[in-house]
Amino acid sequence: MKQTPMSFEVNQELLDILPSSIQSVVEVGCGSGALGDAFKKRSNHCIWKGLDIDRNCVENASRVLDSVAEVDLDLVPEGFFQQFRQIECWVFGDSLEHLKDPWGVLRNVVEVLPAQGYVAICVPNSQHWSVWLQMALGDFKYMDSGLLDRTHLRWFSRATIITLLEEAGLHVLKGVKREYSEKNRELVIAAFLRFCQSIGIKELQQLEQDLKPQQYVFLAQKAGG
Repeated sequence: MKQTPMSFEVNQELLDILPSSIQSVVEVGCGSGALGDAFKKRSNHCIWKGLDIDRNCVENASRVLDSVAEVDLDLVPEGFFQQFRQIECWVFGDSLEHLKDPWGVLRNVVEVLPAQGYVAICVPNSQHWSVWLQMALGDFKYMDSGLLDRTHLRWFSRATIITLLEEAGLHVLKGVKREYSEKNRELVIAAFLRFCQSIGIKELQQLEQDLKPQQYVFLAQKAGG
C-alpha cells in the first residue's frame, strides 16, 4: 500500500503551537521536512531530527533537517527510544493515526522525555460531519489522502485524542482546531443535531463544535514536568 503523498506545505497551526525555546526535536513522519525547516528558520539554535517510513521523504527531508532516518515505529526493537533521551520535544504531524500502536509509541516517548519535555501532535478528526454522513449513506470510500486516507489505521475524536495523551503520561497545555469552510456543512450539522435532540442526546453545543474541525493540533507536556 502506498503511503500518503508527500506534502511540501507547512502545517501553520502545528508550527505556531511549538514553544520557541525548544532546542531539540524529533519529528515522526517528517515528510519533506517543511515543518522542521520552517521552525529552524525561526529558531536557528534548534536541532531537528526526522523519522519517516518513506524513503523518498527521507531523501527530501535530509536536505533541510539535521538528520533523518528511515524508520517504521511499529517494527523498532526494544530500546530504540533510548537514543533520544535528551530530546526536548516530539512532533507527530498526522502520523499517530498511521501507527498500529500509537498508545505504546507515546508511552515509549514519554519514558525518555526529560522533565518539562513536550509532545506536539496533529490528528484528523474522525468525528467530522462528513465522515459520519458518508457512513450513514454507505459511501465510506478510502482515498489517497484526507480524513479517509487508506493508510489510516487508528481513528480519534477530540475527546479520545485527549485521553490518548493523558494515558501516556502527558498533560495537555493547549489545543487548536484546523477548520475550513465547507459546502453544506451547516445544513447537514443542523439536521444531525435535530435528530440527536429527538432521541434525547444532550450536550448539543459541544457536539456541534466537535463535528466541524478536520484536524486537531495539541501541545502536551510530560506530567509532573
